[in-house]
Amino acid sequence: MDDRDNEHNQLLDSDGRVAARRKRRFRTPPVEEASGRVISAFESGCASCMLVGKPRIGKTYAARWICEAIVDFFGPLSWYEIPFEYDNSRSEGRFFKRFLMSLPHSYPDSNDGGIVRFRSEEFLIERAKESKTGTVILLLDEAQNLTQRHWVCLAELSNKIDRAGMSLFTLSTGQPCLYIVKNGLRELPGSQNGEFIIGRFFVEMIDFRGLQSLVDIQSTLVEVDESPLGPNDKRLWVESALPIAYASGWRLKDISELIWEAYSEIWADSGKNNTPEIPMTYFDLLVRKILGSPQVFNKEKCCVGLNDVKQLIIDSQFEKYIR
Repeated sequence: MDDRDNEHNQLLDSDGRVAARRKRRFRTPPVEEASGRVISAFESGCASCMLVGKPRIGKTYAARWICEAIVDFFGPLSWYEIPFEYDNSRSEGRFFKRFLMSLPHSYPDSNDGGIVRFRSEEFLIERAKESKTGTVILLLDEAQNLTQRHWVCLAELSNKIDRAGMSLFTLSTGQPCLYIVKNGLRELPGSQNGEFIIGRFFVEMIDFRGLQSLVDIQSTLVEVDESPLGPNDKRLWVESALPIAYASGWRLKDISELIWEAYSEIWADSGKNNTPEIPMTYFDLLVRKILGSPQVFNKEKCCVGLNDVKQLIIDSQFEKYIR
């Protein structure tokens, strides 16, 4: 994988498990569940996986972690994230122009649709040739925004890579309406081969969840507690943010029960009767707010109450998610 930015860092735990992070992205139980299935699929030669779930549940967060984990296990190889907004244009040139703009290509701009498509194909083929497995990975983010025409374009791109003797693995993220999209593709005319598209991009659809229990919270906070600042800085993030509390033996995992109780009360107060589900987007914000509140937490004896934690959760805008 190239070094187009310094955000992609791969780290290994002392026990050998992958702990890839981008901007201190943490391994959570939902991420670990999904990563096991995706990595197994990749290793077996499967062409694609999808993480399907509600908005902001943490699908993209997990997909990036998984892509970096695959690099750790099977690299060197490259992966690229392609975000999609809804666009009902049938223009192939417009589709590939936006596609190429998401790749670190030296010449991403052209008004000629054929040229941008060719550049996209050749770029991915060259990256696949550089990998140990002859594979390049695309993270297709917000895939529910792709139209049937766009899926046809991606299928043609995949075919071009196959004909070059290389392979394309796609990890898509999207909302549950992707199940409807999948069924709609079956109705495509034979020349567009909807069944091929399904067999190529919808092989394994994984229902992705948020944090749903005290055990999930505890496991995630242990991961944060053990997280270094970076690959070249072995100081722990908690130690750096809250040195007095850390020196006295305090860890984030110590307030796991308090955090779960606070989330549960906010969830129930919103009128919901089912088990709370906490998206990683908002939990990550909560962790950052805790570590960014030394006036409350950076003490030899940290006496934090339920209301303190509830206020930090409210400040993370979690209530917007449950409305």
